[in-house]
Amino acid sequence: MTGLVLLVLGVLMWVPGGTRGRLRDRLRPHWRLPRPSPRRPGPAAAVEVMAALRDELQAGAALPTAFERAVHSSSDPGVCSQALAVCQMGGDVPAALREQARDHPLLLSLAALWQVSEGSGAALAGALDRLVASADQSAALRREVRAQLAGPRGTVRVLAVLPLVGVGMGLLMGADPVGFLLGTPWGVGCVVGALVLEAAGVLWMRRLVSAIEELL
Repeated sequence: MTGLVLLVLGVLMWVPGGTRGRLRDRLRPHWRLPRPSPRRPGPAAAVEVMAALRDELQAGAALPTAFERAVHSSSDPGVCSQALAVCQMGGDVPAALREQARDHPLLLSLAALWQVSEGSGAALAGALDRLVASADQSAALRREVRAQLAGPRGTVRVLAVLPLVGVGMGLLMGADPVGFLLGTPWGVGCVVGALVLEAAGVLWMRRLVSAIEELL
């Protein structure tokens, strides 16, 4: 029985986290309300605003009017809510954009383009078009890198649960791996060494993956 339990636990740990979450949601009692997750807008919201602003400017709208329309047409108007309020009051929009750029770094580029356009009268639509194209390419690159990182994550998951599955299979075949691992000095040494090496390997791989994601 213990071997079967260990084997089942190992297989469940092998299942990707998203699949485990869907199974948990299906098994959750219907009377329990799910916890609301805080909504954190991503860079796509800022790109959407800049693309809409580009289209409005190409259609001949003035910059303040085009910006107001672009923000209102966005799926997440909050991405530029502060800058929109400043724009409607006739204030310093680039400064407001730089303030909100802490959550959306792309707004720094929009602030710089806006400031140059106000200072020199240069057309903003063409520069926005190139900025949006560059942002789309960066987003595609991030998606590709994340897809490629799914392999290393799966390898870490497999290596992490293999010892547990092996112990369970040993118990099912009639052996006594638990007695050896916990009842003899050599077994205890193997357990300690395995735990240290496995923890080091998992942490090292997570650090490598996190370092790659931070570069995106």
